[in-house]
Amino acid sequence: MKNILYIAQFHETCGYSHAAIGYLKSIASALDDYSDVNFKILSVSLNERTFKKEVYTKKIKSKVLEKIEKFHISDQQELKDFTNGEYICLWHMTSAMPLIEKCIPSQSAWYYKNLKCNLENLILGSIKNYHMLAWETDTLPLEYTEVIKNYKPDLIFAPSEWNKQTFEKKFKSITVPHLIENDETAPDSIKIPGIDEKFTILTVSEWVSRKNFEGMVRSYITEFRGQKDTLLIIKTSLPPNVSRDNFVKYFSNIKNSIRVAPKSKPEIAIIIDYLPDSKLKYLYKHCDVFCMTSYGEGFSLPASEAAIMSKPIICPRVGGHIDFIEKDKKN
Repeated sequence: MKNILYIAQFHETCGYSHAAIGYLKSIASALDDYSDVNFKILSVSLNERTFKKEVYTKKIKSKVLEKIEKFHISDQQELKDFTNGEYICLWHMTSAMPLIEKCIPSQSAWYYKNLKCNLENLILGSIKNYHMLAWETDTLPLEYTEVIKNYKPDLIFAPSEWNKQTFEKKFKSITVPHLIENDETAPDSIKIPGIDEKFTILTVSEWVSRKNFEGMVRSYITEFRGQKDTLLIIKTSLPPNVSRDNFVKYFSNIKNSIRVAPKSKPEIAIIIDYLPDSKLKYLYKHCDVFCMTSYGEGFSLPASEAAIMSKPIICPRVGGHIDFIEKDKKN
């Protein structure tokens, strides 16, 4: 019997979490063909609130939670028995996460079901370990390379060919794409004036400097100045440690700094609240174009969701998203 432990941030809503849930679905669907595999997962987070039931049940579908529950280590004794034997470890997270847990006492890692364990010990205690990682540039920084070397992965699983080429400069790597699926979720409408009447551009991502939202806003206002039949919808989330009021002021400052007469500036709608998949699907369905101005993407799940909906995509010419986007495709 082969024991496999898959460690990831299953209960969060970040890109790593969405990717992990996709891989979990793929693995679960294939397990019937591998009766000699004992597959278990372990959900980890650097945020203590992640595992509060009233938090994750609002953001994760019940069917996904059932799948997590089915494969998750049930208690401390099962974890001890599992790791006392030989097992293979898949660790799907930023490379620094085990080091953060080890070296920063104030930033402990928390585990679902209140399990007590240690990421570094789980990785190094396995007979083989495979690091599942996405990266946003064509070179790994030296510090990341050294951290990865410390954990001696047998392979790095890359979500795209672009990432694989980056990782292969220092490590053995193979491409294991993220799951792209068009689920049966029915779109749930959102009241955004003009979404059906105007030429609507959609972008979806967390608000971090790498995503280059300022560049997008400047380009949009400059290009569509004076046009009242366009709409840019930005679905994002509040940056860490930034209040809603301060973010609204910051976003207003970006718009006000662009030297276009206020009455000539085209409309922008920004959504910073959490949206369930059904409402996100509505945004994808009703936009005319999906736009991404990021400086770098290892895969880009939002772009893949736009591709599923057959939407035209404006994006950089390099990055992991090129794997599933055809250049200059007409239809």
